[in-house]
Amino acid sequence: MTPSPLVLPKPSTTQLGHAPLQLVVCQVRHDRVDGVQHGDQVLAIRDALSAVMGEELGLEQLAQQEVSFQFGPAGVAPLKGDTPSNGWRLRSRDGKWIVALFADFFALESTGYTSWTDFSNRLEVLCAAIERTFKPALEQRIGLRYVDNVTRPEVANPGDWAGYIEDSLLGPVLHPSFGTAVAGVQQVIQMAAPEGMQVLLRHGTQFDESLGSWPYVLDTDCSRTASRRFNASTLLNSARDLHELALQVFQASATPALLKDLAGESKN
Repeated sequence: MTPSPLVLPKPSTTQLGHAPLQLVVCQVRHDRVDGVQHGDQVLAIRDALSAVMGEELGLEQLAQQEVSFQFGPAGVAPLKGDTPSNGWRLRSRDGKWIVALFADFFALESTGYTSWTDFSNRLEVLCAAIERTFKPALEQRIGLRYVDNVTRPEVANPGDWAGYIEDSLLGPVLHPSFGTAVAGVQQVIQMAAPEGMQVLLRHGTQFDESLGSWPYVLDTDCSRTASRRFNASTLLNSARDLHELALQVFQASATPALLKDLAGESKN
């Protein structure tokens, strides 16, 4: 039976004073383009991004190994002679913003995320520069991933997340026999979402010796897979929809008590 799409309330957009966000990545896959091999075109993209980021980004060449497979009587085997696909990494001086450019995808990654407005402004410039410079014909997939590492409140046992993470997600840590024996738990939930979007929620807790407690990870990967004409404005609209979906999933995973604790002195 086909699953019904998620139905979740509109999310609160108030920024959390103690946001647990650790990593944000937006990746766009498209048809293969040739311009990534040309240094002058890569420099044009770097210049556009450097202007919006207020600094000249560092530039580093990367190699991504491509492996092809053949099917035969002996099964599936990798073909010999595959060559790496060259790409580029653009990095801010503090390393908190990274852009990856390859022939069939590009990505914007941040460990210094402050707001969706800030992130989407940079994403908008990147998408427009890719469209203008490399001219992909087709968008194939867009994904937006948020990794939250919740360390407030500090808990002494996995079961202490009851009342902070929705009980229905905690599973084994609330089991009357398993709970006290749990040394770590990770679960994966795949969900259908409206308008052809998908959610992959990885979540769980494991003891962190450096903290002396059990942080809870909510890793929310939202995506839309559909081949359509590559258009920077359409991509940005899709990213905005995925952002709202990820926020809905995060807020549905946390209890009001946790959201209140994370709010602290919230910033409007």
